[in-house]
Amino acid sequence: MIPDWGLLRCCEPVPIPGRRAPLAYSPRGCYHTLMQIMEVAAESVPLVKVGGLADVVDGLSRALHRMGHRVDRILPGYVRHIPGYADLPTIEVGEYTFRYMPGETGTVWFFHEPALFDRQGIYGEQGKGYPDNWLRFGRFSRAAAALILHLETPPDVVHVHDWHTATVGVFLPSTMRTVLTLHNAAYQERLTPDRAAVLDLPYDPGDPYTHSMLAQGLRTASWIVPVSPTYARELLGEGTDHGLAPLLRPLQARIRGILNGLDTERWDPRSDPALPVRYDISRLEEGKRAAARALRQELGLPSAGPLLGMVARITRQKGHDLLPALLPILRKHRATLVILGTGDALLEDRLQRLSSLDPAHIRFIRAFRDDLARRIYAAADWFLMPSRYEPCGLAQMIAFRYGTPVIAHRTGGLVDTVVDLHAEPARANGFLFWPFGAEPFRVVVDEALTLQKEHPEEYARLRIQAMQTPVSWEVSARAYLTLMQERQGVHP
Repeated sequence: MIPDWGLLRCCEPVPIPGRRAPLAYSPRGCYHTLMQIMEVAAESVPLVKVGGLADVVDGLSRALHRMGHRVDRILPGYVRHIPGYADLPTIEVGEYTFRYMPGETGTVWFFHEPALFDRQGIYGEQGKGYPDNWLRFGRFSRAAAALILHLETPPDVVHVHDWHTATVGVFLPSTMRTVLTLHNAAYQERLTPDRAAVLDLPYDPGDPYTHSMLAQGLRTASWIVPVSPTYARELLGEGTDHGLAPLLRPLQARIRGILNGLDTERWDPRSDPALPVRYDISRLEEGKRAAARALRQELGLPSAGPLLGMVARITRQKGHDLLPALLPILRKHRATLVILGTGDALLEDRLQRLSSLDPAHIRFIRAFRDDLARRIYAAADWFLMPSRYEPCGLAQMIAFRYGTPVIAHRTGGLVDTVVDLHAEPARANGFLFWPFGAEPFRVVVDEALTLQKEHPEEYARLRIQAMQTPVSWEVSARAYLTLMQERQGVHP
């Protein structure tokens, strides 16, 4: 018996594996399926989540489903992380085994290979990736392609994400439309001749773009979608391309930068059970004061002073190494910075020492808890994103949703979402600093905290404008749909 997963029902109560959704009525008003889309990803909310990729896969799938399209998903069968996994029905597709269940937008398929996916972690443990990730996700991609080709009715579009599933397109016929969303080009997973042979992937010693699983997928994709317009431009420039610019420049006709969206139902201070007081824009001050009181009590923080928040994986990419430079500014303004996250062990240790040295001004929580993250978003007066590079970023969108202005480095998707107070005061929702470095970051944080203290009315307006920032998936989902419906040949 398939357990009740607590997901919204699709058009049919239990999807028949491999069949297109029949003409049916849905409470959302879907009377027919216009397109059948197959998402292939390493993670997806609500089943398994490590980072923003999981939110994007789910949020986009649900937005497309609201438009009347069926979206099935193929995920690795993470045995220890999916409740009720052992009770799911099983089918065999050649040498591969899959389990499946009804999902919110269509059928969810799980590639069942416990030797690769019955592990404590998703990508690794204790801040280190599993050394056989190339095999785990390479074999997953081959299996996903086999399932797609096995289906009685093939999908109209196959949508893959990052290096983990980029090579799905290598195993599909060129006539099948594929979209590859590029969340972070820094992670490519290198191939060697031996690895390529095991995965049955091409490899040419003289062609460096056969040495990267991501690059192989980029070559075969019908459309390449970096997760923001600015990131798409950055990938074409030397120094910001992670070595991909020579490959991507000839493919510019196939590249479309589309900004990620946010699931505004999942992230909603009006209904968030993690908050002590739920609020909307009419109760913004009341809700944020209550969240700040609760967070101060929960973490034993000082009873007064500005609160700054940062929720992110602990990596150099996210700019955590700049945070020690803020201590003089935090002391000057009697402010407290709350940092939540896990990741690079050396950076974690450094932040832990910093927190122990001055817990009144920097508090590091070496963990990730969704409920605590939500209280930080709501309680913070400012949210920090000093990322070296940021393809899109979802944290700034969440902060806006909870009425928190953002201080960010001028890069990638942060350029496309954070409106600097100096540039456009009427639309501003935060501050941007440039160039990347400790001194520019320190200056802009000092400016923000001074504004909050000396110009409270301007700060209050900035907070309201942050909460009014449009962040939902609807516009971006339509942009994806335009690509997915494009029928002109775009393969090389």
